[in-house]
Amino acid sequence: GQLSYFPKTILQRFTLNNPLAIISFVCIGVGALTKAGSFPLHTWIPKAAETAPAETMAFIPASLDKILGIYLFLRLCYSVFEIRSNMTIQIVFLSIGAVTILATVFMALVQKDAAKTLSYLTVTQAGYMILGIASGTPLGMVGGLFHMINGGFYKTSLFLTQGAVKRQTGESDIDKLGGLASAMPITFFSFLVGGLAISGVPPLNGFISKWLVYQALVDIGSRNPVFYIFLVAGMFGSVLTLASFLKLGHSIYLGMKPKKFEGVKEAKFNSWFPPLVMALVCIAFGLFAFRLPLPFLVYPALSASVAVPRGFFSPLGFAALMLILLSVGFLIYLMGRTYAFKKRKVFTGAEELTEEEMHFSGSHFYSSVKNTELFSELYRFADGGSFDFFYYIRNSAKALGKALKRLVDDTLNAFAELIKRFFQFVGKGFSLLHTGRLPFYVAWLFLGMLLLILLIFIRGGGGA
Repeated sequence: GQLSYFPKTILQRFTLNNPLAIISFVCIGVGALTKAGSFPLHTWIPKAAETAPAETMAFIPASLDKILGIYLFLRLCYSVFEIRSNMTIQIVFLSIGAVTILATVFMALVQKDAAKTLSYLTVTQAGYMILGIASGTPLGMVGGLFHMINGGFYKTSLFLTQGAVKRQTGESDIDKLGGLASAMPITFFSFLVGGLAISGVPPLNGFISKWLVYQALVDIGSRNPVFYIFLVAGMFGSVLTLASFLKLGHSIYLGMKPKKFEGVKEAKFNSWFPPLVMALVCIAFGLFAFRLPLPFLVYPALSASVAVPRGFFSPLGFAALMLILLSVGFLIYLMGRTYAFKKRKVFTGAEELTEEEMHFSGSHFYSSVKNTELFSELYRFADGGSFDFFYYIRNSAKALGKALKRLVDDTLNAFAELIKRFFQFVGKGFSLLHTGRLPFYVAWLFLGMLLLILLIFIRGGGGA
């Protein structure tokens, strides 16, 4: 929990009350959040998800980049600077976190590719980490750091389950999937746990870390109501994350199974075991958050013991209640299985519907959101790359390159023209000496000989 260039604690942190400190904080902070893949420097992650293997997505953007970028931002706010000393800077970085959550989760709602949906949800979680750390409170930093650790588990589980589905079916388009829960039960369980964890459903680890972030935002909001805006953004983003997860779960594992996937079986051991382990860790870190990960992983990294207000919430008690309710629901399901159901053909306009016509994909769950007047324009801009910051950087670099090329070309051309004119001038001077008359050339010859004799005489006299 310590970087060689940042000590764990500094006796007196720098306050953001002078231009040099502000510039230093902003430059390092922007670099850290760029590494973490926050808005608007996130668009490379969904693009990479279209072609990169699931294992690569699980390791680099979902885990490694978040750890490196978020931990640097944590050290910046915890060990070096006091972010609460400048309310404007604090609001700016809190806004980055809130916009990261809302912008990317709205994009996740309308995606049809499973990997791209997960990639947007991966970026969404970075927003919660930023909110917790930028709150400037010890509780918020604990929540942000814990959410970073949790993200490494549930996001890895989700990407690996998506990779297992793609290997077994050859598809990542959710419109072409469905009904795989019975064929791939272990993979479905891992996906279910990971999806509930990333959505912040208790008693899983994602809920605990988000809850700590919410507590920190409530704390600073009690001093200034402006900060409640970021609390609302975080909670609303969590609801939309759950909505995106439900869309994926229905499209891939529930609903009607296409006939071409009737022979699909559970993935191989090396495909279903790693995400299962990640899912079990999500459960353990949620049930025993205050006994295992927080005291052994989070508090030591911050060199502090933070009083976490647990209130009336007990992860184990909530888990017991959920088990009871699930057991009751399962019994009701078994009772319903005793009745025989008739299957009838579905007709419309006196014609029987085909399987493709009856297949309802989860990608249509939130199509009404995309079709609204306001969001349709925003989605159109987003699909066109208007919110892609790298798009502007690339175009700016191209324009700068063309300008520099023109400047260099013009400079070299001007220099070459100058040299050409210089030699033309010198050439014209020498051309005046070439008159074409023999006596003139003989005179120059005798003059040269006299100068040579004079030079020899001078050197000879000097040697004597």
